[in-house]
Amino acid sequence: MKPRAALCLLAPALLGVASAAPKSPIRDAEKLLQRLRVAEKGLVKDHIRLAKDMEKEQRTYEMWVSLKFAERLEPDHHRVKRLLPDVEPVQPDKLHPEFLSGHSKLVLTAREDFYRVLDRGVRGKLQPAELAPVARRLLHYDPDHPIARSVLGFGGKAGRWVTPREVAIQKRYAFALSKVPHPKPIKEHPFPKLEAALGFKLSVYRGRHVWVAGVAGKQGTPSAHLITMAKAAEVTYAAMHADLCGLKNSVFGGTGAAPEGVDTGKFRPPLLLMLTSRAQHERFLGAVVSDEGLKITGRKLAFVSTWWKPESVTVCDNRLAGKHLREWPAQRMAYQVLNQRFGYRRPTYLVQGLARYYSAHVSGQALIRTVPLGSQSRETTMMKAGDYAQLRALARWAVDHFQVDPPAALGLFKTLNSMRRPDNALATAFVDFLLAERRDALIQLLVQADSKLRDVEAAYAAAFPEEPQAELDRAFAEWFQANY
Repeated sequence: MKPRAALCLLAPALLGVASAAPKSPIRDAEKLLQRLRVAEKGLVKDHIRLAKDMEKEQRTYEMWVSLKFAERLEPDHHRVKRLLPDVEPVQPDKLHPEFLSGHSKLVLTAREDFYRVLDRGVRGKLQPAELAPVARRLLHYDPDHPIARSVLGFGGKAGRWVTPREVAIQKRYAFALSKVPHPKPIKEHPFPKLEAALGFKLSVYRGRHVWVAGVAGKQGTPSAHLITMAKAAEVTYAAMHADLCGLKNSVFGGTGAAPEGVDTGKFRPPLLLMLTSRAQHERFLGAVVSDEGLKITGRKLAFVSTWWKPESVTVCDNRLAGKHLREWPAQRMAYQVLNQRFGYRRPTYLVQGLARYYSAHVSGQALIRTVPLGSQSRETTMMKAGDYAQLRALARWAVDHFQVDPPAALGLFKTLNSMRRPDNALATAFVDFLLAERRDALIQLLVQADSKLRDVEAAYAAAFPEEPQAELDRAFAEWFQANY
């Protein structure tokens, strides 16, 4: 099943609720749960019936999808457990028409049934905590249902739901961006050899923990762009050092003491180089990049990382002027902090999740896609996410429709080549959860998980000695439903 097809199938724009006259209010929480259970049992039977129809058609994937919906409603249902394949089947290019029709009807039925129960509880003036189980069920089939979102404490609007906690986090980053000191322009900078190799003058600014540079002159990179880049990188540095390294600052807090195993020695500021044309980008690849494979791949990409002594140099081909002025520097600083404070060989899933978490909060964007070396696929049919709200919505969609693996059990073992767009969205949500609920364990996992010294499973056992991976995934699932 292609991702876009999955989106159309599993999140149809079905509007309205039951037209029948509303039943009497429910004022007893136990009775509300009983009515919820009745609705769930009916849907389980319908999902199993559809799965059996697909089994007759030898459509294993469609059967699997319907059974997964039934399993979520009733995890211990004996028939579901017996029929469900041990391994997820391969998605076909096209879904069976009968499945598309049958599943769409089940989605509409679920929306009507769960909303009817929720409405009776709301009219019965039950407390939000008592209504929450019904609201969570409804959101699996209608993630933008305003009443269910309100019951669970969300604010915002369709596709852009946030909790008060997330609003507070975003305000903290906005305040940090407004207060971070301006970087200083540097005339006598330490990059004359880079200038000579490129064949043009550089305009260089120096922040406390980053160098930023662009092409000098009227047709070069505007100084305002370089200042914005440096400030984004500095906010990322401050946030990560407070969250992960214990270093205090007035905006993001910090414990004041570095956790054991975290290197808080001298930080080597990276150089972020912003170019403004394809010709400059080609010049950079030819003069600075030594790896032939990276030269070839780099011509197709806007972002290229390489090494220029004494520091790391990352280049952005910013032909769409102003598009990546915060997200790109924030991501690059995130990689630098992880590399220098914890080491280079950390789990891809965590590295990608952390980079996106911090860059999204600094910039509000989620435009940048990681493309594996040599890859020409950009998943053009995948649900797009241009900002952080859309990335959060994509994570929700992926969980609701079984498009991603459990993060702790399987996600931590993913490589860059196996991480699709929904995987990156869920990795960001998983990092969000760990920072909120398991910060110390996350730090220890980053310290322990050096792939050259130990595998991820051993590092996980050391960081989470009393919480098996399946239990952590269950804790994450509950937190995710309350926050996304």
